Amino acid sequence: MITIKDLKGNEAPITNTSEISLNEKLYEVAQIDFTIYDFPENDIGFRMISERGIIILPENQQQYRISNRVEGNMGDIKYLQITALHVLHDLNDRYIKAPKREQKSKAAQDVKAIGTISNADGAVVYNSPVSAVATGRTLEHLSRWKIDQQIKVNSVVWYRVSTAEWIKAKDVSFTSDGDSEPPEIEDEQEDTSVTMTLDEFMAYITKDTKFSYSIHDQFDSYTFPDYPEGRALDLFLNTGRNAYGYEFTVDNYHIDIFKKIGKEDSFVFVDKGNIADLASSYDDLTITTHIEGESTYEDDSGQQITIYGEYTSPNADYYDRIDADYYAGSNARTESELIEELKKHIQDYPLIQITLEYHAFKDGLIDNLNDIKLGNSGWIRDRKDIDISSRIIETTHYLQSPENHEPTIVFGNVIGDLASTLAHLGAAADSSGNMGAALPSTASEAIKEFFGNSKWTEKDVKQYGRN
Repeated sequence: MITIKDLKGNEAPITNTSEISLNEKLYEVAQIDFTIYDFPENDIGFRMISERGIIILPENQQQYRISNRVEGNMGDIKYLQITALHVLHDLNDRYIKAPKREQKSKAAQDVKAIGTISNADGAVVYNSPVSAVATGRTLEHLSRWKIDQQIKVNSVVWYRVSTAEWIKAKDVSFTSDGDSEPPEIEDEQEDTSVTMTLDEFMAYITKDTKFSYSIHDQFDSYTFPDYPEGRALDLFLNTGRNAYGYEFTVDNYHIDIFKKIGKEDSFVFVDKGNIADLASSYDDLTITTHIEGESTYEDDSGQQITIYGEYTSPNADYYDRIDADYYAGSNARTESELIEELKKHIQDYPLIQITLEYHAFKDGLIDNLNDIKLGNSGWIRDRKDIDISSRIIETTHYLQSPENHEPTIVFGNVIGDLASTLAHLGAAADSSGNMGAALPSTASEAIKEFFGNSKWTEKDVKQYGRN
């Protein structure tokens, strides 16, 4: 059974649905898919299904807003295939426009110049460049005037010809005998950057929405090139997450923000060679091992400083030099800080995803380490004895399933797969005899370092594997 809530807040139960597919991914909005039927017991609930209605799941009490409906008939029975997105997606309803900046008044520049009115209709005189109110006076064509000040306002250059009398530069020329032209006004680059704490950023994107939030860890402030602008959901899922590096969980309209969600070492899984459901996919096109970049900022005196940096990953010894996109930022103030920023913008190992049916995963679990919530991390050893540090990045649960459909779990690597790559190369060397003996040794060292990042050691996993 599920509950439908319409736009007026009315609620009704719906029973005898198909199984409900609940898909959850790291950094994305959860989604449910199911089919409901116009059975007599659903007479009220079926007719309450409409655009932007809310589905409430009894299993987790979360709300999902209907985003797509497909109507059909099964004999005399009508049905609706429903897709609904977690109400976190309601952030997409709000478009955030960057606040308007006040025009900064700039001081006029003293000059000594003489110009000739070149506009055949004369030059209209204004009281000031800022208010730009015409005084009713017009300077005659070809008359000559002394200019003692100039200023640029909103890209328009103005000349002062007497106290509280200004004309536009476009009405003046300096080609007649005796004319003298003032120096060119240099354009000043206005600093539009804005520095926000994570709390300020979240308040900025959730203003005038139903959403509240809690920040559970410490995060550094981030300097944006300008006020972030766009759909609040995109700013939260992409702009903010890339800037601050947070992860999150949601409870309907409340967002909890962490450095990282999930538990470390929550599972150790061994594919003992009899599990056909284990499928791995590797993305090698994302590998980069070298990056250059810069960071531009203003020092305490207001002077603009640009520092440059370059970083080459140690993995370039194995993959060769593969350039990442040039980095341009404003957060780093020293070369060492810039290097740390550059490291975050390369992908120096293949991306791997492993998809597994839950029953197969459960059969291969070791010592009851079977916590499989989204974001949890653990270890997987495949049938070639390659050890991979993995994290649960996606789960699909099949709720209210008559066939007890088991969940599906998708794993993604955390540390990377360099050790696995080296181990595979080492195995190839052992079998072919065509490669040097140094490579398996290097692979062994890499794997030891691989496991050194966790309390689980290579020996631990081998011991569990024998059990």
